[in-house]
Amino acid sequence: MKLEQKPLSERITGKARGQSDFRVKGQISRIDRDREELIWANKFICNELPLFYLELAGITYSDENYLISRRGDIRNPYNNLFVIEYVTAGKGYIEAKGVRTPVCDGDVYLVDCRHSHRYYADEKDPFEKKWINVRGTFLNAMAPLIFQDNPYVVIHLGQEGGQVMEAIHDKIRAATPADSEMMLAYIMQRILDLFLLIDRERKNEVNTLSQRDRIVRYIEQNICLDLHVTDLVEYFYISSSTLYRMFTSSFGMSPKDFILYKKIEAAKRMIADNESTFNMIAAVLNFYDSHHFFRVFRKYTGMSPTEYKNSVLAVSEDEM
Repeated sequence: MKLEQKPLSERITGKARGQSDFRVKGQISRIDRDREELIWANKFICNELPLFYLELAGITYSDENYLISRRGDIRNPYNNLFVIEYVTAGKGYIEAKGVRTPVCDGDVYLVDCRHSHRYYADEKDPFEKKWINVRGTFLNAMAPLIFQDNPYVVIHLGQEGGQVMEAIHDKIRAATPADSEMMLAYIMQRILDLFLLIDRERKNEVNTLSQRDRIVRYIEQNICLDLHVTDLVEYFYISSSTLYRMFTSSFGMSPKDFILYKKIEAAKRMIADNESTFNMIAAVLNFYDSHHFFRVFRKYTGMSPTEYKNSVLAVSEDEM
């Protein structure tokens, strides 16, 4: 597909000006435009999904207020934006489904925007990052292999990840309307290179993690499922007695209690976000119903979800 690239004067190139704190449908952004350099901007207006589409690309030098929050819709076939970002300095966080993951220098994170999520800068050491926003049937086909039913992927690729993103940005900067198809083909190939690096690092991580750490990671990545101890026993080929001893000696609780503890930790983050009702949180985290959620929440925190929410809001008001 050939892109009708805008002239340099019409493309959003260089550092845009002004503080932005705005909402569009399904998205909340808090960005200081003086700290963002867009090198490509081409709004998606196609009637059908192309093989590959480059929508945005740029560099962000965030401050402590930087935030992007999107509300996903997995049912909408055109809501298939994918964000690929490489952190060059500083720290930040990405959250989805009640799970928060820190990112720092050398990390690459990919976001499937069909799922609700948000990412933001660390207040003390805001991250800097290079990124692209892309769409297309090519990415839809690759998503199950890369995301593995997760809304985002975070992996440390160090200098290799930076080289891939820098090569993509260089190609975009040098592109003209006449060679836009070649540019898109090049970016697709570099994204495939990135996917291969991610697959390699995943295998390395699995080989270096202890069995206990692999089980904990599995629980955290699948916290929204109806997980049972038997699922862990079957998946990791471990006896229930060995699993029990492993968790009681490491965490002072049974595997079943640990799963519920992790669900409540995820629920606390979702409550703090103040974007979901208690019924929604109970459903997302696969509690039997809201009564079960309230009962388990009180067991692990000593207060009800309502009391916890009020305490979080009170702290927020004191800090304002």
